[in-house]
Parts: sequence; C-alpha cells; structure tokens
Amino acid sequence: MKHYFLISLFVVMCFSVSLTSLITDSTISIEQVGDGYVEKEENLESYFNKLSYFVTRESKPVLKVDTRELIQSKSASGKIFNFYGPVGIAYSKSSEPIAYKAENGTYTFNDNVLVLKNEVEVKTTSSNMRSDKVIYQIEQDKIEGFGNVKTNTLIQQTLDLINVKSERFDSYPNKKLIYFYEKVKGKVERKKKYEESVKFSSNTLKLDLPINKISLNGDVFINKGNLKTWAKSGEMFLENYNKRLKYFSLYDDVRVEENLLIDGRSVLRKAFGERLEGFTSLDRLVLTGYPKVYQEGDVIKGNKITLRINNEVVEVDDANTRFKLK
Repeated sequence: MKHYFLISLFVVMCFSVSLTSLITDSTISIEQVGDGYVEKEENLESYFNKLSYFVTRESKPVLKVDTRELIQSKSASGKIFNFYGPVGIAYSKSSEPIAYKAENGTYTFNDNVLVLKNEVEVKTTSSNMRSDKVIYQIEQDKIEGFGNVKTNTLIQQTLDLINVKSERFDSYPNKKLIYFYEKVKGKVERKKKYEESVKFSSNTLKLDLPINKISLNGDVFINKGNLKTWAKSGEMFLENYNKRLKYFSLYDDVRVEENLLIDGRSVLRKAFGERLEGFTSLDRLVLTGYPKVYQEGDVIKGNKITLRINNEVVEVDDANTRFKLK
C-alpha cells in the first residue's frame, strides 16, 4: 500500500506541476510520455510546457522567461531554445533588467542572443519599445528592432515624453542611446499640458539620454504650433525648453514658414538661411548664413535676422533690405 501511494503521488505531480529548469552549461532532456515525463538518453530535443526558464553565467543572471511551451534542440552553433508566448526579463552587461514579451522567441545559448517575434514589447528603465521583431545581442549590449517601431522614452530631468515611430531602431541600454532609421517621426510631449508639443520627422534620429539631446539627419522637419521649419540636419536640446538657451538648431538649406495674424489678416511669413537657432522660452528664431525673409511683399536681408514667433517684428543686423512698394 505504501509503494502504491508513492507511485500515485509521483504520477499526479508529473501531471500537474509547472516545470522549472535551471540551465547552465549542462542540461537535461525530457520527453512527455502519457501523463508524465521521462529522460531521453539522446539529449537531442526536449519539450516543456508552462515553463519558468533561467540562464546564469558566472553566477550572474542573464535571462528569465515564463513561457507556454519551450522546445530545446541542438545545432552546430550549440543549444537553441524556442519559446511560445514568452514573458520575461533579460539582463544587460551592467545587470540592468530589460523586460520583454512576444508571441514567439528563440534563445541561442552559445551566442547569448535572444530573438523575439510578433507583437514584441521591450522595456528598459527609460524606454518602452514595440516592433514586429527584436534581436537582443546581450554580449554586445545591443537591441535591434524591425518593423512598425513605436517607442516612448521618458526624460528624467524634464519629464518630457519622447514618442518616436520608425521602421527600425538600435538601442544600447548601458550607454542609454537609441538610433532610429527610415520614416522617422515623433513628438516631444511636455509634462505641462498647456505647453505646446514639438513634432519632428527625419530620415534618421539619435536619442542621447545622458545629455538629453536629439540629433536629426536627412529631410528634417520641426513643427511647433504655427511654426514649421525644414533643413538637412538638426538638433534638439531637451533641457532648454524653458531656459534662455537654444532649444533647437537647424543646419543647411533652412526654410521657415509661419502663419501670422496681422490686423485681423492671416499672413504667411517665409524665411531662408543656412542656420537657424530656436529659443522657445524667448519666442525667437535667429537666422544666419545669408538669411532673408519674405513678409507682406517685403524682402528683408541681412547678416543675422531675428524673428519673433507669433509677431510681425523682424530684427535685422547689417540690413540690406528691399521693400516692395504698392
């Protein structure tokens, strides 16, 4: 009777328990047989259901995942683990936890690379990143995202929220750098709702969190309220929104358009130059590099031109101005 009780207890436990596997340099292989699991001597492929899976290297955590199903196999590159419905945490080289979830995933043990596919979401301490596919090269501290990229990043110093969409990104969690590529567009949302958001787009973008700076390259566009600006490249200094310092700079083939209300009339002001500095706290734009302004039929030129945002006033240094008389 005692032996019968122990055998029955073992079968019940094998049927109901969620397996937890600690994988290091040596693994076991288990095959489901009926209601239980038996060890396979071939050690070629293993199947697990409702699994909590851990990886450690040199006593440091590398990967944790809870998954509906895991299939372990071997290839020329070593052990490979395929996950279905993975939710877990990966750890950067500085042991920063990086949460993730996806529909499917693969972890290559020898290369220390995690690949996630379909409805992928990755969270670092400052960013939430979504895409169709992610490759996390843990040893290189590099997260690559592909397809339908959507990210939200919180700027700790200002509590601004940086929303970016693109087709691809590279993130380096330890360095706190994110690069965006292809069809980049986004918005800086201010914490104070009465302060206007700033929209932007470009071919590529670099978000440098240690210095709170955005660098834009290729077909750059920045929009704040009625103000629209274009250039080949530009920068945004995220801590300077309310400071008497430049908040953004644009370089090469700069173009400005602003709709003004003058005496009850809507007037489109256009300006051109090679360099533009925007001071949001002062509501001023400073144009240099052969600048010129077109406003109500007037053409204004000078070495440096200062525009007051939402104001018809134009300040000119060393003016060479031609007025169109009516």
